[in-house]
Amino acid sequence: MKKKLLFFAGLSVALLILAACTAPATQATQPPDTTVPEIAVEVPFLTDWKGSGHADVAAEPFRHWDDATANPDGVPTSCAKCHTSAGYADFIADGKVDAAVPASEAQGITCAACHSAEAMAVTSVTFPSGKVVEASEEGEGRCMTCHQGRESKVSVDKQINETFKVTDVDAVVAPIKDANGNDVRFEHDVRAAGLGSSACEHVVEHALRHPDADLDEIAEAAFAAETAGGVIGGRQDQYAACYGGLSFMTFGAGVTGGPVRIERLELPGAVELHDLVDRHLRLEDPERRALLHRRQRRPSPVPEPVAPEA
Repeated sequence: MKKKLLFFAGLSVALLILAACTAPATQATQPPDTTVPEIAVEVPFLTDWKGSGHADVAAEPFRHWDDATANPDGVPTSCAKCHTSAGYADFIADGKVDAAVPASEAQGITCAACHSAEAMAVTSVTFPSGKVVEASEEGEGRCMTCHQGRESKVSVDKQINETFKVTDVDAVVAPIKDANGNDVRFEHDVRAAGLGSSACEHVVEHALRHPDADLDEIAEAAFAAETAGGVIGGRQDQYAACYGGLSFMTFGAGVTGGPVRIERLELPGAVELHDLVDRHLRLEDPERRALLHRRQRRPSPVPEPVAPEA
């Protein structure tokens, strides 16, 4: 009996060894594929941005500080807010730019600058006058942060009254001197901004040169100067700069005493000019605008037909 048990035990061991020898070899484990597939990302309005002033890195608004001798610190904090993406982001974070930005980093205003969560969250902007303007649409505050004036009537009046101590704003003042007795000359680099700045410049120049001229004469002289300089436009900017306020202008046929008739409009006491912003609708028609400009430049006895506005 013992021999039989030993025989079967030995046979079992032999079978196990034979099975182990004839079992298929285990395949080596391959490492997992960690390659991340490329995904095509479409940037909204990328073509529009590339054709905008924000992307024109070779233009003056971004290359003004390239002269390291004149601007050793690069773009100063007073300019970096709106002329560099880094400065804009810095200002949005806490309301001030902490340090100058190297001129080499003034490479336009990138998408990330205006489309960050922080920029999109701006709901109000403080203008140079101190007035706080609430954004009426989402994202509007990020634009108004830079697209506004650098000065206001408040700061100009302060210069007139406190710095230059002018008592008669209509008088032609003597040359303004600085603390060392040198003449002070005023310059600006605002050109072709579409805001009537060139008209204002010519109006001021002719008003200073001809203090006895009336408003119509000054406006016409400013218009003639701009036309001679190649500016193609109407007369409305020059007359608006002369008369100020809110006016109704009539051009061309039927106007007596000059090429433009001005009617001053008075607002109700409780309404201010800035209140009209929320109620103003501008319909832009390039063909109609060009036709109106032609009529303003060449008033004729017989008005040219103007298509009715939509």
